[in-house]
Amino acid sequence: MLVSLVMICSCQKKDSAAEQQLVQRKTELDAREKALDERQKSLAETQKAIMNARRNPTHVQGQISDPAQVEAGKQRMIEATSPSPSPTPE
Repeated sequence: MLVSLVMICSCQKKDSAAEQQLVQRKTELDAREKALDERQKSLAETQKAIMNARRNPTHVQGQISDPAQVEAGKQRMIEATSPSPSPTPE
């Protein structure tokens, strides 16, 4: 009868140690999962900020929205950079 009691107690100790390990592993897993969620959230916010910056460039000043103004500006640049015609000898 004493042997039976000792066997039962030893089994309970093993179960207790296994439960403690299980709890510890679950805690570690939960911590890693939380860290991963935070990283994903941070990444999503970064991607959203990048997409907003691409859609709304705030660093560009004096944007011209009229196509006629854009074309006129191109023509002025072409005229300003093209060499002036040299007088033809007669």
